[in-house]
Formats: sequence, structure tokens, C-alpha cells
Amino acid sequence: MTRDNFIQLVRQEQAELRRILLALCLGDEQEADDLAQDTFLRAYEASDRYVGDGAESAWLRRIAWNCFLNSRRSRRAQLETGLERAQAIPGSSQADAAFRYEALYQAIAQLSPTERNAVLLHYMEDRPIAEIAQIMNVAEGTVKSALSRARTHLKIKLY
Repeated sequence: MTRDNFIQLVRQEQAELRRILLALCLGDEQEADDLAQDTFLRAYEASDRYVGDGAESAWLRRIAWNCFLNSRRSRRAQLETGLERAQAIPGSSQADAAFRYEALYQAIAQLSPTERNAVLLHYMEDRPIAEIAQIMNVAEGTVKSALSRARTHLKIKLY
């Protein structure tokens, strides 16, 4: 991948990738920005080895997913959930509007990282199961199971 191709990829994918990372990080903008920066840095370092097969966005999301997992492993932090976490985020009119679906966000936050990523990629980005499996580096059946478990957990939490 050439430098110009990489710059174009970043321009195309930056906003969407940050939105997914923000959801994975439960609204922590600083952590999402750090992970996005780490993702683009790692992608740039690997760009000379990337063989263009037309799935650059999936390749980039896989790097982001791995960065997210590495971040969680290195900190060994428990994922925070609930209203306290939402209230700790500095507010703006945009942020306040985002909490219109607070119950849904809280329910998604309580999913495991694997279930959450599968839900976000499938329902928010409309990605096919095969591509999600590639991004998460798991079998398609694992993605289907994660989506099924996530739907069950969300039904319990929301109803």
C-alpha cells in the first residue's frame, strides 16, 4: 500500500473507526482517541506488507479490535458500566443527545467485549458475518453465537 493510498484510507475510515472504538470504550473519548491513534500507527507500520484485496476497512478494524483487546489485557481493568460512567463523561449538547438511548447503551456496555464488538459491527456498521469473523479473527459460528447471546442478554436487560 502506498503512502497516498494509506492517507486516503485514513480519511475514509477515521470517523467510522473512532465511532466504533468510542462504543467499545463505553464513551471514554480519550481512550477511543488513544486506540484510534494506536490503530493508525500500527496500520501505517504494516502498510508496506498489506496486500490489497479490497478489504482495507476490515483490515483496519481488525487492527483496532486487537488494539482494544491489548489495551484491556494490559490494564487488566474491569469494564465499568452503569449510570455513574455515563455521568462522568464531560457533557456537551452532542453528548447529551447521545444519551437519549441511555438504557440501550447501558445494556450494550454490560455485554462481553466479544459480544459488544459483534453487535456494533453487525448492527451499527451493517457488516456481514464473514467480515466480522475476519476482523475478530474467529470462526463465523463464533460470531453467530456471540450475536445470539448478545440478543438474549439485551432482551433480558431491556425488557
